[in-house]
Amino acid sequence: MSIRQVNPEEHNHNVSDVNHVKEVIILVLSIFAILIALYWSSIFALDSIVERLSPEREAQLMKYIGSSKKLNPLISDKKEENVEPRLLTARQLLNELLQFSDLKNRSFEVVVIPGKDINAFAIPGDTILLVEELLDKVESENELAMVLGHELGHFHYRHHLKGMGRRLVMGFFSMMIFGDDNPISKLFLGGLDYTDRQFNQAQESDCDLFGAGLVFKKYGHLAGGLVFFERLAEKEGIMEKYFSTHPLSVERVDRISIYAQENNWPLTGELTPLAPRKGSASDSP
Repeated sequence: MSIRQVNPEEHNHNVSDVNHVKEVIILVLSIFAILIALYWSSIFALDSIVERLSPEREAQLMKYIGSSKKLNPLISDKKEENVEPRLLTARQLLNELLQFSDLKNRSFEVVVIPGKDINAFAIPGDTILLVEELLDKVESENELAMVLGHELGHFHYRHHLKGMGRRLVMGFFSMMIFGDDNPISKLFLGGLDYTDRQFNQAQESDCDLFGAGLVFKKYGHLAGGLVFFERLAEKEGIMEKYFSTHPLSVERVDRISIYAQENNWPLTGELTPLAPRKGSASDSP
């Protein structure tokens, strides 16, 4: 009886040459990539529809969605008394900026809400919310104009309707393909959330340039407009770029500066002072 030696190079039919783990990973990644592509295709299609809406149709949609007072319980229906001087300035300033935009035929409201964040929000119902801390920190009318101009940019680009469309598409893809709660669904939504944040950063940059244009038309320069972002940049870390819906403030300053240079907009000029906040040291008799 002879013993046959097995050639190591001889094919063993009992062992598969296919790496099934690798195939599964490739399959999952391929599905993920296809879904991302379909998601963004749907988003761009919806954005195209939104951009073609007439102002009248947009107003009807916003009315259907609901007024700002229903969307934000911090806005009071009570008649205001002893209105904050800076709020009055903001409202007057907003009306002046509107005259330089395609939004001048709409009625906007500026409301101050409590909070310690240096922030502002544009919400459906043609309302701009200014957080108290922001109203405390702005040091000139020019800075406040940049903030208001930026928020008007969200209405100009119809970001509210586009944002609602993205959320509807995201929910539809998640529910129809993966169901309500499973690991793949969470992975898919996590990937969309990250790409959506990057897209939101691009929207914020567009609003910066829109606001800068309004500030230039009002003052003839951008002095003070960049100072607001420069102060914010001092408190930011590099990781905020990846986890925030806003670009880093230093990047916003750079982009506005480049855009201003391309359009020959001066970055220096005379600043318009703001009235002090009520109760501040400078407001004391």
